Amino acid sequence: AIAACQLSKLAAKDLASPYNKIVDSKDSEIYFGFSGKFIPDSNPDFMLAAEITKNFLNSGGGKFKIYGERYIGLTPDLQIIPAISYTFLDKNYVDYFYGVPTNSSVASFQNVAGSKFGIHLDSTYSLGDNISFRSINTIEILSNDIAQSPIVANNINMNIGLGLMYHF
Repeated sequence: AIAACQLSKLAAKDLASPYNKIVDSKDSEIYFGFSGKFIPDSNPDFMLAAEITKNFLNSGGGKFKIYGERYIGLTPDLQIIPAISYTFLDKNYVDYFYGVPTNSSVASFQNVAGSKFGIHLDSTYSLGDNISFRSINTIEILSNDIAQSPIVANNINMNIGLGLMYHF
């Protein structure tokens, strides 16, 4: 099982009116779903995974992500994790985060699905037998379908995050 928070605050101050107000009106959302991982016996430091998540509140949007990552141990407690990912975003997700309503005074942008390709360089640090800290560093390239939105100033997103993981 997986739960993920999608933050909505983009660089609204860089956009002209009314686009900045459209971006400011969007709330962050929590997505729930499932994740599955495949770790080959021949190479336990490599992993292929898939996630499917859905929001049941504001947007009703969904995401499907596939990715591969490799764990490289620098010390017994510290690992770096280079990875690549591809995420499909359904039209409800794209409408909510990148859409411009048809009743605005500008051209609308709605009813398209899109995707993003990511390059990741994460790290983990073990804090004990079952707990580790994870840093998340990603550059994502939005598909042309999403980049055509008038509230997208740049089709490259940079993401930084922190997490605490409990291993069962």
